[in-house]
Amino acid sequence: MRKSILYVAFTLLLHLSILCCGSLATLGYMEYMYVSEDKQVVDLNVSVVDVEGKPKDKYLVFIYHLTEDGPIKLSEAFVLKGGLLQVTIPRKYIMRYGGIGVFASVNLLIDVFTEDYYVGGQVLSLDPTLLKWPRDAKSVQIKLSKIDLFSNCSVAQSQIEQQGSPPRPGYTTANYSFTPVLEYAVWTNIYAKTEYPIGSKVRVECKRRYYNAATGEIISPWFSLGATEVTMDRSVISGEHTGEKKYKLYFEFKYIYRTECVVSAPPLAYEIVYAADTSLDPRDYCRVQESWGGNLPGYQHYYITHQGDTSEIPVSGGVNYVWSVGAGFSISVGYNVSVDLGVSVSVTPAQAPRAKLIIRAGSWQQGYVIRTETPDETFRVSYSNWVLWGS
Repeated sequence: MRKSILYVAFTLLLHLSILCCGSLATLGYMEYMYVSEDKQVVDLNVSVVDVEGKPKDKYLVFIYHLTEDGPIKLSEAFVLKGGLLQVTIPRKYIMRYGGIGVFASVNLLIDVFTEDYYVGGQVLSLDPTLLKWPRDAKSVQIKLSKIDLFSNCSVAQSQIEQQGSPPRPGYTTANYSFTPVLEYAVWTNIYAKTEYPIGSKVRVECKRRYYNAATGEIISPWFSLGATEVTMDRSVISGEHTGEKKYKLYFEFKYIYRTECVVSAPPLAYEIVYAADTSLDPRDYCRVQESWGGNLPGYQHYYITHQGDTSEIPVSGGVNYVWSVGAGFSISVGYNVSVDLGVSVSVTPAQAPRAKLIIRAGSWQQGYVIRTETPDETFRVSYSNWVLWGS
């Protein structure tokens, strides 16, 4: 009986979505020509597959803008066998670089649900710098998985250090956390300086887990939805550092915790945690140091800097996360949340602003040069020491 009622409710919601979203799509198509310069129209082609990779024909799609005030719903639609969903996103100007305008990234959450408890989602970061204005198109594929509403996830439950349950859907809170963004080690008479320019970007993982809003039981572990991008609103330029030390640079970013219900499958709900892009990034920063023995790992990716010279090494992004940050929230008496999120420099095109590691070589024994090594060509993590030239 309960399943029948839920199915009827879901069907009514789908028909309403068809009527409403059809009108909105037509209106958006007619009006995109008049979009102001601080807006960007994006046509999203959302394809959905099941756990075996087979296309799904009927599903609900929700698109949220992951803002510093919490997720804001931009669009919802019932989709039959794929289709375009149109959204309008902000186009926040940051600076001019290399003859082009640089804009802040916009982080979207694309959620897909069915009436039979298949769910899926993905974070999509859109950079208006790289989009054709006023309108462009992007494609994304979402893989669905089956959720058992009445199961209990002992692994997830063990993550709750004290007694308690997630708050009701619709709860939002925020916290700040220092997030690692660069790591480098240098030896004596090697001077390192770092530059994080306006418009450069850092990528931070977004995670979610499901719970039963009626019972408060956690029914899945935390899992990744992709990553949001945080765009730098100011430059952070260091002085020079030297002396048998390893340094790690941290930026203070804002993190959002939110609970949301799954409309198509009540009382299924979820918790989500993400790094928000604000207008004041980074709010603060710090640098920690520890002693370093000077041993180079022997990586095959390196730069050579000769005595008396200076090298400016661009820091590029990578697919993998090289650091992690703990995002913690005290939500209510007896219920705290702590999530480890992966961190990386964002993958940006050559014409976009990038962080730099600047290595200046002092004096050393004759015939020696500085070798600055990195494990994966990105120089997100690096080690610099003197070596005999040609060795």
